[in-house]
Amino acid sequence: MTFTAGDLTRTDDSLTGLRKLVPDATHPVTFAFDRTIVSLRFHDCEAARLHRSRYRHMLASAEPALTFYIAAPGQATYFWLPDVAAFRWDRHALTPENVSFLADAVATTLTFESLADSVVLHAGVVADSTGAAAIVGTTEAGKTTTSIACTRRGLTLLTDEFCVATPRGVVPFPRTLNLRRGGIELLAAGARPGSPLGDWLLRHGGADRNDVGFDELFSSWQPPAPRPLRALFLVTGRGATPEATPSTAARMLPRLLPWSRMKSRGLDAARELLALLQTVACFELVLGSPDDTAQLIAETLARGPRAHSVAIRSWQLRAESADA
Repeated sequence: MTFTAGDLTRTDDSLTGLRKLVPDATHPVTFAFDRTIVSLRFHDCEAARLHRSRYRHMLASAEPALTFYIAAPGQATYFWLPDVAAFRWDRHALTPENVSFLADAVATTLTFESLADSVVLHAGVVADSTGAAAIVGTTEAGKTTTSIACTRRGLTLLTDEFCVATPRGVVPFPRTLNLRRGGIELLAAGARPGSPLGDWLLRHGGADRNDVGFDELFSSWQPPAPRPLRALFLVTGRGATPEATPSTAARMLPRLLPWSRMKSRGLDAARELLALLQTVACFELVLGSPDDTAQLIAETLARGPRAHSVAIRSWQLRAESADA
């Protein structure tokens, strides 16, 4: 059965009663979202194992700033962050995979909405030595395939899912990858045997692959330092050849706002996102083949930054104030 996190029912009125279920959540998974340490405590050991594997590049042992709980006292499964929000699933029994998926959706959303001076977009991110490019699109738009193809053009993959933009730059979010069969086959068509990525693609075509580690695709992977966001590509379609059409921050704003997560709300959120967009080169992107599109992105990023110093300095000042 297909479902999404949107099928969860928010039940904040249950927060007080859920305290008695805390002892049932005995399987912790702790990891780092940039500088924020987050822990999820599961009632189901298999769900915890799956989650730990998915976040294996981000695991941490420090004291968490945020602790989420997952418990199933009866027919319903509850996901909650004490004193903040609670969600319930009661439509049917959940598998451990389902529990991990829904816990991830709750934890990422509430964590991103707690981060000061950060804007999070649903996007893949690749980077060169000078800056990063975000590839924004829906779940099946092709951003993962395109992001991986960019590594064959010399770029580094920071994430295929969440662009976490901070005043220090875009930080890596190396949660493991879910690769669809179609994307693997497109990438394999241009695979070069003898490279870790090429060999992996040629071995694993023919089926969807979940929980693929960055170290599996690239032999080894170390999280790079934050990179300033230099370009943003909004995927708008597919064609025979890739095309990046320059756009404006004002045009991008209403299209990206529904895919953004930040602490601010309403007009303040729109202003925060607009301030970020005004510091980057914005493009509407028509995808061609993965390698042709990757070449276009790499060449665009290499042409250098187009940044508005006032907006960038505003972000830096807020970061310095938060650190003080």
